[in-house]
Amino acid sequence: MFFKKKWILLAVVAWGVSSSPAQADLFYLQDPVSKLSVAYPDTWRRVYNQKPDDVITIAAPGVENFASCRIRMREEKRFAMYPARFDGANNRSLVNEGFWDEYLAEYPVYKIEAVTMDTGLGRGAASEIQATYYSFDDPRQQKQAVIYASLYNNKIYIVDCAAKVDAYQRHYPQFKNIIKSIGFRKEQHELRSGDYRDFTTDDPTFIRNERYNRVRWWDGLKEYW
Repeated sequence: MFFKKKWILLAVVAWGVSSSPAQADLFYLQDPVSKLSVAYPDTWRRVYNQKPDDVITIAAPGVENFASCRIRMREEKRFAMYPARFDGANNRSLVNEGFWDEYLAEYPVYKIEAVTMDTGLGRGAASEIQATYYSFDDPRQQKQAVIYASLYNNKIYIVDCAAKVDAYQRHYPQFKNIIKSIGFRKEQHELRSGDYRDFTTDDPTFIRNERYNRVRWWDGLKEYW
């Protein structure tokens, strides 16, 4: 892992606590394997991952609020055959009510408060939920969370930011800025022809085979005789 500090001028709507612009120190962290990246306040700290699919876990200062964000990554190849332009539809099909029920089933008690479709995370289409649940912390805590799930290049990325219910609103602006900062390595091109000229609308190319007196032609997608 590597860390890099960035100085960014931020107004109160972003990170600040005053009505005037303030200079906030952020850490930028990129996982060396997945290349997933995130920026977060330097008062937060990185902590140990708890699940096999956890990539990055960070926690807010202090222990009384139990505020943290974790980013998870899972293989998901059921939509591998679809081009990138279907990402939004595929994400809606995958990240549905059943997906969220399965995800939150790791907690003993949970409730989904709100669902938002057709949002975004990193380079992918995403869905968002607001939920409350009881955690396995000692002592057990009732938490409120904002959770995003995004399907991108045969992987499902999940970011789960939560805090104790009575501290959630205080941490929510930081949660949203952390989520906005998340980046994926670019692995899909948004255009069918990539960075090449779009050749798919060209006129057919005709090639005469003198030996058999036949004409072979190519329309950019398929070869014909």
